[in-house]
Amino acid sequence: MIYICSSVLKNKKVLILGLSKSGISAAKYLNLQGADCYITESRQANEKDLQTMIEDNFPENDEELQKYINVDGEDDDYVLKCAYVNSSLGTGYKNIVDKAIIQYAKSHNVDISNYKKIDEIPFDSTRKLMSVMVPYFGENRIITKGAAEILMKKCSHIIKDGKMQSLETHDVNGILSRVDKMGREALRVIAVAYRDTKLTKINENGLVFVGLIGMMDPPRPEVMKSVKECICAGIRPVMITGDNKVTARAIAQNVG
Repeated sequence: MIYICSSVLKNKKVLILGLSKSGISAAKYLNLQGADCYITESRQANEKDLQTMIEDNFPENDEELQKYINVDGEDDDYVLKCAYVNSSLGTGYKNIVDKAIIQYAKSHNVDISNYKKIDEIPFDSTRKLMSVMVPYFGENRIITKGAAEILMKKCSHIIKDGKMQSLETHDVNGILSRVDKMGREALRVIAVAYRDTKLTKINENGLVFVGLIGMMDPPRPEVMKSVKECICAGIRPVMITGDNKVTARAIAQNVG
């Protein structure tokens, strides 16, 4: 059994974390199956090294934007526009979520040419949020996107029935229930919120919840076969994901 093994991707490349005897055995087996294996000692490799290794050797799946809905569950172009501004104006590496949002918005002619960034707090894996600030009708608007369960704790208001209202407990429960439902559909869910302020620095508190983005990251067709081959060879595949448990479980069930 290897420590952690990723799914075999389209071009049969495998990342193995943990240079153990079983890891080496797994690599030898997979090499015989025509896969290129990349092994790293997990105790020595830092997050940046692993990210570079993955970007250099592993192609990304084609993430597809499926939904952009408000709290009433209705399609809402402003939810998409907020997500687009956030993803487009953020600096640094564009992950597959950002790329999918930008591609979809551009293909649907969403115009954000008037938005200019004033401030930014980049995404990091601890906060699970990303924020940008842009001028907005004489004030500044903070637009934040990220994990729904995290973002909800930063919100004090909500846009409901087209009006701003205080965020109540039943609203939070309703949103999280919708997030859970979307997760069971194997959708990666991103929440979006904003805040208007006269300040010129971002404060990710007192936000107004806007809506949810649902992304589909479809498993590659050959993943099920690869997982079955690993199991038959005595290799235990372990899925590594940044998705929440509900989405991860739905994806795992889909690939066997």
